[in-house]
Amino acid sequence: MLAGPSDDVDLLVGLATLAGVVVIDVLPGLVIGVVSMILLLVFNARRPHISVLGRVPDVPDAYGDISRHPDYERLPGLLVLRLEAPLFYANASVVADSIKRLVGTSDPLPKAVTLDFGANSDLDITSSEELGQLVTSLHSAGLVFALAEVRTPTLEAARRSGVLATIGEDHVFHTIDEAVSALGPRRQAETTDTG
Repeated sequence: MLAGPSDDVDLLVGLATLAGVVVIDVLPGLVIGVVSMILLLVFNARRPHISVLGRVPDVPDAYGDISRHPDYERLPGLLVLRLEAPLFYANASVVADSIKRLVGTSDPLPKAVTLDFGANSDLDITSSEELGQLVTSLHSAGLVFALAEVRTPTLEAARRSGVLATIGEDHVFHTIDEAVSALGPRRQAETTDTG
């Protein structure tokens, strides 16, 4: 098995801890290790990975990261994203900018964006504001925005902050597959025909 960048960072933190223990003393060495891991955790949480999802062939209701599995089916007119870490005040603007970039670099430009929000168990004020601004920006560009896999506490926080009104209660889905069924190619064709 090949070592990844995460393994290299873990090795460096381990070596720094070992050096601290050997050169200084046990307690200061352990403090160096703990502080290093906390800083690493904060750094990683600040820049969470956002996966672009595609439908897994021959597996109903299953979606996965197309960067790791290029054979997964892209959904025409629909960009499905998964936030791999919780959205919170320290990463909210980075996440919003990343989503805008992913939308802007999609070819063709999607008609709808669905965000798998399952990593979140709550929503703070800053995150709510950033999410609301993102949704408003996408709406002004003519795109539909939806959330999937939203937990009840997160939904209640979104309702209290007013961001749910911006998104629309009818654009919050239990599963990614529900969102795809509601916003996917067939639904877009129906909307175009009736509009």
